[in-house]
Amino acid sequence: MEADPRAMLAEGARRLSQREIRVARRAFEMAAKAAEATSDPAVRVEATALVARCYFLEGLVDDGEVWLQRAEGLAKKEEPMGWSRCRQVRGLFERARGDRDQALSVFEDLYEYCREHGLKERALDAAHHLALLAPLDGQVLWARRAIAAAEASGNEALLAILWNNLGLTYERMMRPMEALASYRRARWFHYRTGDDRDRLIADWAVGRALRLTDRHGEALLWLRDVVGRAESRWQATPGPDESLWRAYAYQEYGEVQAALGDRELALQSLEAARRAFLGLDSDTLEEGAYEALVSRMDHLRRELEP
Repeated sequence: MEADPRAMLAEGARRLSQREIRVARRAFEMAAKAAEATSDPAVRVEATALVARCYFLEGLVDDGEVWLQRAEGLAKKEEPMGWSRCRQVRGLFERARGDRDQALSVFEDLYEYCREHGLKERALDAAHHLALLAPLDGQVLWARRAIAAAEASGNEALLAILWNNLGLTYERMMRPMEALASYRRARWFHYRTGDDRDRLIADWAVGRALRLTDRHGEALLWLRDVVGRAESRWQATPGPDESLWRAYAYQEYGEVQAALGDRELALQSLEAARRAFLGLDSDTLEEGAYEALVSRMDHLRRELEP
């Protein structure tokens, strides 16, 4: 009895949603093979493109490129599901290679194509990527479009991400009040749909935004709680992710203490952040973050000198 290609495609999607990437890839490979045998070109194209996406998620871009080119050779613009999936994965590959302009072009075309063909979720996904790729002023526009689409579809998990990303955009634009409002909205959705880690990060973002808006008293109380929870998570499971967010928590807490004039306490918190950063590899830590922290600590020490 031959495998049902559509059932295998659905199984791959389910596994991918659970981050079981290798199992998902195998299911998509089986779906592509079964679709070829049963003459189901739409499923064959989409499954083949999704094999490429799985390789991408595993960091095997060259292997993924082979599968993506195969999918693109089979895709037809008149078949929306396969065509849109190929373009979606192509945009991811261009972004991974650092070709921001090409990735932006791919996702812009994909957004319009999906809207024309009634593919609401894929149009939403394209808008999400555009909100990350566009120049800063354009990021707000695309983020608002993506948020509107996510609200229309009731996708609360994605709304948490979209509002958080918009907050980060406003932060980079030096608009802290709007960043705070966005982070608060993201937090609301994270508490509805996320896990303990998501809630910790959401609270950290709000505490940071309170600091950036000079509401230091509120920020101190907010981040004190974040530090306690980050410390507990690290004590229970001292892994890289727990160390990273423990470091970020202490760093923000130290900055608030410094803003309130408690430089000695600030240095203690920043030292805790520095030690947490030491255990992380360069791929985990944002470039220049450790050096910036050390420079900040040196500056505070000079302020304490008589």
